[in-house]
Amino acid sequence: MPVRPPLRRRALALAATLLLGGCAAVETKPIAGAAPPAPRPAYAVGQRWIRSDGVWDLRYAGADVYAFRAADGSEIILNRDLLPRTVVDRSGGAGAGLNEPFQFFPTPRLDWPLAVGKHGASRGKWQYHREEVAELPSSRVGGGTYRRVFRFVVSAEATFTWRVDAWEQVRIPAGRFEAYRLTFRIVPDAAEAQGAPAWWLRAWYAPAVRQFVAAEGANVGLLAFKLVAVDPVAAEPLQVLVRDPADGLRVSRRDAALSGRVTAGKGIARVAVSVNGREVWRRAEADATVEAMLEARLALDEGRNVVIVTATDTAGETRQEARTVFYDASAARRSAEAARAETRAAREAATRAEASRLAAEPWGTAAVAEQAGEAARAAGDVARAEERFVEARGHYERAAMAAAWAAALARARSENQARAARVAGARRAAEQAAAPRWAPEAWRRAGELQGTADSAAGRDEHEQVAELLLAAEAAYRRAESEALARATAAAAAERERLDAIARQRQAAERQAAAAAAARADAERAAAPRHLAAAFAGARGLEDEGRAALGRSDWAAAQERLRGAESAFREAAAAARREGERLAGLEWERAAAVRASADAARERAMAEQADAGRLAGARLEGAARRARAAEAAERAQDYGRAAALWREAGEAYRQATAEAKAAARQPVRVVLTAPAEQAVVEQETLSLTGTISAPRGLQRVLVTLNGREVSRRDTAASGSLPLAVAVRLREGQNTLVVTVTDTDGTITQQVRSVQFERPTPLTVAVRYPENGATLASPSSVVAAVVSSSRGIARVSVTLNGEEVHAQVERRPQRSVAVAVPLSLRPGSNVIVLSATEPGGRTQADTRTVVFTPPAAAGTQAAAAPAAGEAEHWAVVVGVGAYDSPDIPKLRYTVEDAEAVARTLVEHGGFKPQNVLLLTDRTDARPTLRRLKWALGTFLARSAKKGDTVLIFFAGHGAPEVDVAGRERDGLAKYLVPMDADADDLYATALPMDEFETIFGRIEAERIVVFLDACYSGAAGGRTFASRKTRALNLDDQFLERLAQARGRAIVTASRAGEVSVELSELGHGLFTYYLVEGLRGAADRDRDAIVTLQELYQYVEQQVSRHSRAVGANQHPVMKGELEGLLPLVRVRK
Repeated sequence: MPVRPPLRRRALALAATLLLGGCAAVETKPIAGAAPPAPRPAYAVGQRWIRSDGVWDLRYAGADVYAFRAADGSEIILNRDLLPRTVVDRSGGAGAGLNEPFQFFPTPRLDWPLAVGKHGASRGKWQYHREEVAELPSSRVGGGTYRRVFRFVVSAEATFTWRVDAWEQVRIPAGRFEAYRLTFRIVPDAAEAQGAPAWWLRAWYAPAVRQFVAAEGANVGLLAFKLVAVDPVAAEPLQVLVRDPADGLRVSRRDAALSGRVTAGKGIARVAVSVNGREVWRRAEADATVEAMLEARLALDEGRNVVIVTATDTAGETRQEARTVFYDASAARRSAEAARAETRAAREAATRAEASRLAAEPWGTAAVAEQAGEAARAAGDVARAEERFVEARGHYERAAMAAAWAAALARARSENQARAARVAGARRAAEQAAAPRWAPEAWRRAGELQGTADSAAGRDEHEQVAELLLAAEAAYRRAESEALARATAAAAAERERLDAIARQRQAAERQAAAAAAARADAERAAAPRHLAAAFAGARGLEDEGRAALGRSDWAAAQERLRGAESAFREAAAAARREGERLAGLEWERAAAVRASADAARERAMAEQADAGRLAGARLEGAARRARAAEAAERAQDYGRAAALWREAGEAYRQATAEAKAAARQPVRVVLTAPAEQAVVEQETLSLTGTISAPRGLQRVLVTLNGREVSRRDTAASGSLPLAVAVRLREGQNTLVVTVTDTDGTITQQVRSVQFERPTPLTVAVRYPENGATLASPSSVVAAVVSSSRGIARVSVTLNGEEVHAQVERRPQRSVAVAVPLSLRPGSNVIVLSATEPGGRTQADTRTVVFTPPAAAGTQAAAAPAAGEAEHWAVVVGVGAYDSPDIPKLRYTVEDAEAVARTLVEHGGFKPQNVLLLTDRTDARPTLRRLKWALGTFLARSAKKGDTVLIFFAGHGAPEVDVAGRERDGLAKYLVPMDADADDLYATALPMDEFETIFGRIEAERIVVFLDACYSGAAGGRTFASRKTRALNLDDQFLERLAQARGRAIVTASRAGEVSVELSELGHGLFTYYLVEGLRGAADRDRDAIVTLQELYQYVEQQVSRHSRAVGANQHPVMKGELEGLLPLVRVRK
């Protein structure tokens, strides 16, 4: 029987899943008014898409890819514009046979930010499935036929179009959202592609939660959905984090730096910074980014400053963060003046060294820098002035050094020329003394030295020339001496006689000069007036002595002149005593007159400062002293009068200062309620306090979260009460009181208040609806549990079996729950219960029916066989911590990146199976991310036969826990980047948590590598919290954590040691050899497989040896119970 031609028809395998899981059409309603901006969102690993068909976790975020995965293994891979790249359906529901319902290359792009009317198109290859049904002859039934369905993958040229149609409200299980409606279509280009299925998609994007919240269409498979809950990560609230300056900081720079960041899930509209009510910095975000960095320079006033950062998101919500900063301008000025004085001293030293002539270039540079410093000082920019003065001082010092070197060379030449002149003079003197005849040997030696010096001078050997010239001069001098000694021996006796006569004459002349000096001294002391007779007798003796000098009677002259000198000196002493007595009396009178004038000036200044009103008592005391001084003057007691006038002047000065201080007293704002950081449950409260303003007020302004709630213009002075009623919003509130006095000076006080509205225990299940009928076995229960007393425990049971339980160590007011479910055919009972800390429980029960889709006309394809065992890894590196109390680490990020790269490039791990969390990744290693990665990502990914590797590089730390399980009384923690050093219990990951994590992961083999330590000692990857006492650590906790079979923990060091970092390696010592071992160095038997045992032996030996070589003490430790060898990686040759 001939084969009948194939009958072609359109493939309708996906038609049953136009709305996945039996979802009804999306309800919408138009919205009047302008739509808000919708910038392109950015997602981080760990975010979730909670849909009607289950929870989809973001497992991988690449340069242009987001990979979402459901619990059943289904995957949706989007590009950064949120358009699909590929879809893989492994749910087993309707349409699951078409594993890839969407393939279009190159992936289309979407033009962000969205706006109604925007549209676009792109051409590419569209891959779809087509079925053909053929009637074939049957070999079992004579003359009979049977039908067989053939499925083909077809590629065709097509055009992908998109358009933003409208801004409308959409209602879905997750709630009501304002969203943009977009329509996507694929239209084949060629006529022969007419058999292609119709493909269109209508989707709604909500800017408030930065997600597509619903979609429907034709032949779109898993791309059709409805959102049943919003992941809290996706709706991140508006937050302001100020890193610097710290609250209460004292600075010496007027332009102190402010740094931090602002985050907002809805997008940031603007950020502003004010100082004492003046806006000093503003930034408007045109593209409504979700994170903005704060980098601003403040313009501080002297003294106390209130700095407020105000952030507003695109929804109009506002957050404020305040800091109080004290600016000490006098310290900055003193520092600048000190730098200026040092610069001037350096310039004077350079001037003395003639640097302007001998080192012109550095001298000119220094002068320019000094002039810039003087200009900045004149402009009041003391910080810049100090920088320029320091720069100028350095240049002046370098110029002085260069000039000194040049001067030394010139000085050496000049000194040698002077020495040569002295040698020539010595030679002439020796010649005049007939040295060639009287001292021939000394003359010859001197000539030889002079000739050698001339030769050295020709070679510029200045030091040798100096030595030779000095020796030549000395030789000529010796020759001269020898010649003169012999030539003058005959005249020695005559010279001695003449010298004796000359000595007597000189002694007599010196005595005459001494007598004349004594006479002049007596005249200066007014002795002729006070002691005329004594002065005349002394003058007679002097005249007799001079007459003896004229007769050359030297002995008589000395006797008379010596007597005259003694008489003159006695007369001078007596005259001085009388003059001093008269001068003292006159000085006291003059001092009293000066003190009286000073007191009069001080009194005038006190009257000008209105001291009579502001310092009356002190002014009256000054007046009493003035009257007493006048009385002492009338009694001619000038000494006492001067002292009283000085006391009166000082009292007047104090009165002036007291009056000015009273006039300068600043405005003082004292808030009595509410208290700082108060937590209240009433929505309305009263802001009360007092305002003291001696100089008077202009205005009192009260703002709440940046919005004005009270304004009072007044001219009052003194003390003013403050009482304003305010209405709080839920969450954090910032109250700012701004007071302006009559001089325009602004004073601010800030209060932060947390409003928490009391709510009863409530369980709000958003999905599924009670009695719903679902067409897919994969579903989800989504709910929000809330209570003002906090939520201690949440559990979910499915058909009587608990499938989810979460215990909150610190009960939260609201907990979002999203738990994936695997339904059985027929009726399913879902019970979600919540418990408060006091034990009160509330539950909600939902019943849903899972109806498997009807079998297609053809036999369904067999389920794919179970795949090979996979390898999974979570790699964490924390280097920079948010808390300044936790020391930074240098190489932890490089350690984590090296381990992740080695696992993928050398160990055969799939890139999407390796989750990397570091300071440089989009998903930061916070406590929440760390717990999600270990307890959720690995628990949902790794199957029973898989292998899991966990690596952590960062700080470990102990904290006192006397009631804990450890023998040493210390709980051990891994420290995430957002930890608080003073509260590790609430903000760090306890090592005991690994018992729970190991229990959640189904994989049979789990290996943990920790490049951290817990000793709390100085250095290494550990620190001591303020709650840590003297340490005596043990490693009992490692044995307890690794006691389960198939679990192993390898730490970088023993309990009491530190894990060191080495700059020459660029890594932690432990991680460096761990990476080398994984790359093949640990493969001792050369079978291309590195086992855990081989790796540990290699790392332990290398780390112990290297640590001893650098003076440290580090020994890795492994704990665990394994059956046989555990292969970790297959080394790629």
